[in-house]
Amino acid sequence: SSWGLLLVAELDVDRGRCADVAPLAEASATVSDAGRLRDRPELLFLDAGCRLNAGRARDAAAEFGTLLRESPDAPRAREAAYYRFRALDVARAADPALAGDYEEALATYLARYPRADGAVEARWLLAELHRSRGDCARAETEYAQVPAGPFAPRAHLGVLECRVAALGAGKAPPARRHDVLDALRAFIRDTSARGADQALAARAALLGAAVAAGDTPPDYTTAFALLDGFETRYPEARDFHFRALELRLGARVGARRLDGLEGDLARYLADAPAGPDRRRTLAHLGRELAAEAERAGPDHGAPAVALARRVYETLARETGDPSDRITLADLTLRAGDAPGARRLYEEALKGDPTSAEALRGAARAAAGAGDRDAALGYWRRALEASPPGGTAWYEARLAEVALLAQDGRKTQACDLIRTSRGRATSAGADSLEARLRGMEPEVCR
Repeated sequence: SSWGLLLVAELDVDRGRCADVAPLAEASATVSDAGRLRDRPELLFLDAGCRLNAGRARDAAAEFGTLLRESPDAPRAREAAYYRFRALDVARAADPALAGDYEEALATYLARYPRADGAVEARWLLAELHRSRGDCARAETEYAQVPAGPFAPRAHLGVLECRVAALGAGKAPPARRHDVLDALRAFIRDTSARGADQALAARAALLGAAVAAGDTPPDYTTAFALLDGFETRYPEARDFHFRALELRLGARVGARRLDGLEGDLARYLADAPAGPDRRRTLAHLGRELAAEAERAGPDHGAPAVALARRVYETLARETGDPSDRITLADLTLRAGDAPGARRLYEEALKGDPTSAEALRGAARAAAGAGDRDAALGYWRRALEASPPGGTAWYEARLAEVALLAQDGRKTQACDLIRTSRGRATSAGADSLEARLRGMEPEVCR
């Protein structure tokens, strides 16, 4: 009988034998007795609940659906409709094709139970689904119907996320970007950084930092202010900690706040998984730090040089890209370690013996270490690897002449100046040739 099957199923659940409920639910489909309309929906609800608890969300959603189709007015129908959309929300993570079923389950619940306890949650979830598809117009319509209560801050943040998305990649007018940033900062101020809303405030801080950094020019100072101490302010929002660290690295460098960067960089290198995102972030940091070292000059650029070297040491080791090794060599030379720089240039030359960048760098490193003959050798190789009369060719010739003159070999230097006349093939080369001719009175007298 239907009642007997339900009774056995309830006993199985009490004994922790949920796996035995499914055959009972299947058997009840063929039982037609006076208790069917009352007992079969209860049995289906038990079976669906067991499946959901066992991590079989898709099967659970199907079983809840069967209950609703067969017995739409059963006492458990409202609960079944609620757990159906919850189960589909879990299941669609593994199978995006279930998004349509999920949307239908949400809409059906809202249509049948608009004042039920789960209606506000369903409304918010439906808005989130629309936003995830890029349909912010429909999303905002749903967000607007979320009343005051625990889901109101989530709906408010959803609207703000839509506004952020509408800014595009730097295409929005500055005034609109500033309005969105102000709205995000107001949300952070008004949202508790404790309890269930902590993750919302943390998410808003990340969004605000991204909006500020995307301004023209980037407002790295504001981005850094939103992210400084992020892990301390939002300790429970652990899912966002790594992203905050990643964004803060760029903001620190952009805001020229290098104090504290070493610690952030160490954490990033330890936590960031290998892959294109890590390489892209490190490459950006390396470029910005190298540029900061250049701006700061030799007297104040040492901290930026040291940090940039650490970044490029990692890149050179992990990517094997010759350009990363050459940049590391350039930074090493700037830091005053000419022998170390020369070794790095030599490693690059093993892969490409004609690399103009590596040859020029090796020549400067050798000269910096006092080995003028080796420096001249590198410059000669650079000359041989460059089109005669071009900018690179004249750069090498200038360096050759300067080294020979410094070494007291002015006759050789003078011969090089005179044999290099009139060979320029570009405007840049013309300028370098003029510099070379300007050396003639001193070198050839």
